[in-house]
Amino acid sequence: MGWNGSGTFIREEDFTADRDSGSPNNIISADKMDDEFDNFKSGLENCITRDGQNTPTSDLPMNAKKHLNVGDAAQRAQYVSAKQVQDGALIWCDTSSGDDEMLVTLPISGALSTEGQMIAFKAGGTNTGPVTINGLSIQKNGEDLVAGDIVEGGIVVLYHDGENAQMVSIHQNIARQPEDNIFSGNNEFSGGVKYSGKTAFANNGVLPISEGTITITGTSHIIDTENEEEADELETINGGSDGEILIIRQLDAQRAIIIKHGVGNIVTQSGDDIELDQSEKMVSLRYDADFAKWVVLSANFTFSEAGTGEVIAWPFSVPPSYALELNGA
Repeated sequence: MGWNGSGTFIREEDFTADRDSGSPNNIISADKMDDEFDNFKSGLENCITRDGQNTPTSDLPMNAKKHLNVGDAAQRAQYVSAKQVQDGALIWCDTSSGDDEMLVTLPISGALSTEGQMIAFKAGGTNTGPVTINGLSIQKNGEDLVAGDIVEGGIVVLYHDGENAQMVSIHQNIARQPEDNIFSGNNEFSGGVKYSGKTAFANNGVLPISEGTITITGTSHIIDTENEEEADELETINGGSDGEILIIRQLDAQRAIIIKHGVGNIVTQSGDDIELDQSEKMVSLRYDADFAKWVVLSANFTFSEAGTGEVIAWPFSVPPSYALELNGA
C-alpha cells in the first residue's frame, strides 16, 4: 500500500503476533518480510528524489511554503525567481545592433514570436525608416516607424501583438518627429526643450465672467461679460498651476473687460487696471504659486502708467524697471 493518498505511510505487515507467539512460532516468515519491504520500496519510489532521478506525476501543493535559494531560470519552461522579475531580467536584451534591421539576443532562449511577449533594450543606432527587430516589423500605433522614432541610446520597449512588435516607448523621441506632435493631458519636460518649428495654443473656449471670476481649462481663452453686460470686471482667475501661461482677449468689442489689479488674484506690472475694449487686444499672464497670483506679463496694446499719464507699450516683454505689488494695493 505505501502512501494512503493523504500523506500517511501505511505498513503492509504487523509482526506483533509473531513476536508474542513464543518459540519456535515467533519466527517471522520470509513471505511477510518480502511483503513489508516491497511496501517500503513502493513508498520510496513515490517520493521525489533530490538529485532529480524521478519526477512528479501530479501537481504539488506547497502549503504556503517556499522554495529557497532557487537559481535563475534559463529556459522558458523553468519557473523564475522574484529577483529576475524585479530586475527585468526576463525582458532586458541589452544593446541592439543595427539601425533599421535591429538585432537583439533574448535573455531566455526562444524567439520574439508569441502574442503578449514583451522585450526591452537600449538602442544601438538611430533608425532612418521602417525597422525590424530580429526580422519582425516594429510599428508605432499600428504604423511603420519613420526616421528618428528610435534614437541611439534610447530605451525601447516592444510588445508583440500577434503579428508585429508594437513600440510602447517613444517619449524620448518627441523632438525628433518630422510630423506634427499632439499632446494630450499634462506633459512635463524635465530637461531643455528646443523648438525648430512653431508652437500654437488652441482656443480653449469662451468664459463668461461670474461674479468677477473665471475658471480656466487651457492656455488661451476668450472672455465675455456676465449676462452680456456692456462692461464687467475680472478680479479672480481659478485653475492655475505654478508657471502656467494664460492668454486672454474679449469676445465682443461692445462689451468691455476690465482686468482688476490687486482686487482678487491678478496683479499688473504698473499697478493699474487693464481694459480690454477691442477684440484684438490680448493680455498674457503667468501664475506664481508662491504668491498665489496671476501676474500680467505683457499686452499687445498701449495704456497709461499709474499716476503719470504717460503712454507705455508692453509688446510681450516684461519692463524690468517695474516692481510687482503682489500684496494688492
